[in-house]
Amino acid sequence: SIAIEQQFAPAYVGRAVAAQALEREDSAVITDLNSAILLDSSFAEGYVERARYYLAQGDTARALQDLEQAQNLTPQSVEAQALKAETHLAQEDYGAARLAGERTLDMDITRLDNYLVLAEAYLRLGENNAAVALMQTLLNYEPESSEGWQFLGIAYKQMDQDDLAVDALDKAINFEPTLAQASYYRALIHVQRSEPSAALPMLRVAIEQDQGWFEPRATLAEALLLAGDPGSAFFEINLSAGLIENDEQQAAFHYWRGSALEALGQVDTARADWISLLALPQNTVRDEWLNAAREHTIAP
Repeated sequence: SIAIEQQFAPAYVGRAVAAQALEREDSAVITDLNSAILLDSSFAEGYVERARYYLAQGDTARALQDLEQAQNLTPQSVEAQALKAETHLAQEDYGAARLAGERTLDMDITRLDNYLVLAEAYLRLGENNAAVALMQTLLNYEPESSEGWQFLGIAYKQMDQDDLAVDALDKAINFEPTLAQASYYRALIHVQRSEPSAALPMLRVAIEQDQGWFEPRATLAEALLLAGDPGSAFFEINLSAGLIENDEQQAAFHYWRGSALEALGQVDTARADWISLLALPQNTVRDEWLNAAREHTIAP
């Protein structure tokens, strides 16, 4: 249709969407999307699809600009509103993602992919009851939704309802064995129940699926220590050093590395980790870790 109707903006958008589905070169996709908007600056779908392209490329600022323009043209666009929620989630602006997701839900209660976006925002904000209610509704419609069971399980875990969490997470893993978050949280419960052999393969799944995530690797070190393998624990916790993003993770790093070194008989070497742990803001370190660090730095 492009060759015949070169001034027809929807044709360019259609070709761009098809090219993305076929994973063709990004330059061809963005050229068609830009052409559509140049031909018809009032064509809202052009802005929505270009925003989708930008989001896939990680350019969330441009995605939001296009979505604002799309909503100016068509304020009741469910697609633009839903994509806005996804974009805010990608920006880790969870409050904005919640507002956009709730607005999408008000506009179209049947848009099930938005339930998952909104649930993740709720979980990030600690609004676990809201996440539970939302996922229970989703699972009534899609009882085999692995992500629905995953988020339900995470919500229950964050509410310390571990038995309910286990049931939901096991369902998620049964439907999709490579889910990173479900594998991690199920493994975490195994570790907390002193079941390291069951936790280890799940933690390796989580690490393989999300190699930039600190917590599974730190928990793997904990599980290996629990299993009596401090050498492997030391190796794994060292691999997590480049993934640290905040003081809480820094505290976990020093605690588990210090613990691994102690278990290996490297008491003097471990002392540096205990000192580093005590130097962190105390509100970012668990009380039991602080107490352990103090005990290990007391002069003999």
